[in-house]
Amino acid sequence: MVNVLLTGFDPFGSNSANISRQVCDYLRKKGISKISPLHSSKCSEKGAALPSRGSEVEIEWYIEDLSVDEAGSSLVANNLLSSRIIHSRNKQFTPHPQAILHLGLCSECEVPRIELVATNKMDFKIADNSGRQISSTSCAENNLTQIIQDGPSKWASTVPAKYFPRHLLSIPIEISTDAGTFVCNETYARTLDAVTSLSIRDRLNRQLPTLFLHLPPVEKMSLLKQVKLVEELAAWMVTPHTLTVAGAVLIGDDGRIFSCRRSQNESFAGGWEFPGGKVESGESIKECLVREMDEELAIEIEVGNPLGIIRKSTGPFVLEIHAWSCKQISGEIQLSVHDASRWLDLSELQDAEWMDTDAELIPQIINSLSN
Repeated sequence: MVNVLLTGFDPFGSNSANISRQVCDYLRKKGISKISPLHSSKCSEKGAALPSRGSEVEIEWYIEDLSVDEAGSSLVANNLLSSRIIHSRNKQFTPHPQAILHLGLCSECEVPRIELVATNKMDFKIADNSGRQISSTSCAENNLTQIIQDGPSKWASTVPAKYFPRHLLSIPIEISTDAGTFVCNETYARTLDAVTSLSIRDRLNRQLPTLFLHLPPVEKMSLLKQVKLVEELAAWMVTPHTLTVAGAVLIGDDGRIFSCRRSQNESFAGGWEFPGGKVESGESIKECLVREMDEELAIEIEVGNPLGIIRKSTGPFVLEIHAWSCKQISGEIQLSVHDASRWLDLSELQDAEWMDTDAELIPQIINSLSN
């Protein structure tokens, strides 16, 4: 069982209810959710796409009701910073949960919105529930619009939400980099600042997954639909994510093997690698390689056999790289995301320059092609 801290806010402004509190109340009564987490691309060693849901996970909910004011925005951060035990539902845990999911109301939203960024800025169009109204016009001179004085201009979520399998969700969502400048953003900023400054880790040794989800009012989307989304999102946050990459070991008619160098405007610029890319959700290795070779090299290929596979933890992911033999059947190679290429004899692979992950595959590739 994995514990998740879920927070929701009181009603504020002209709102008589707050969907974030309604979701929290529902899950407070439920206590434990059992759900099979969604996951991004994953393939078997034979290259077949695996089911889009993993093994069932049990989530025990720890609920905090937040007031819409400075005290509410600081509650979770202060508990983390002071190493106090967090109390919820007459239970307690220390030093921290395995994920923090803040919920808030977005009156103008038609669908839920995942917030990837919190900004170090307050600019309230209305007063919060304590009467506090910090605005860029009235408080700018004393630098009071900053949430964390002399802090960074923004904080990124500690979860790789851009890789969230949105198309597998029970309802549509939006991805946002603007959480506003009211108490929702203030809460998110304070919590992320505490998590990052303390380098808090989860049980998988990842930076503690922390995310903010804005929800539309119940008049626009039913409570049960939004509860299910929160369960899906929380289950994804607390499980390890596999990022599957397929590499094409393109073998010419003369037996030499193709590799290419990443362009200067690409990530890992200047690194030599086998062409290929990330396997999309639902894709097999073969389907991915056919697509990637068309996109990267403008050629049509025939995919052969698996030559090697490595798995390694890297940040929030388990990176899984599959190398497969391939043969060009039509087209002329045209580089798009690479700026140089080379053809190597099998005997040259071991001593050639490679990116680290590709270098780890070389012994397996040599062994497979030698037998």
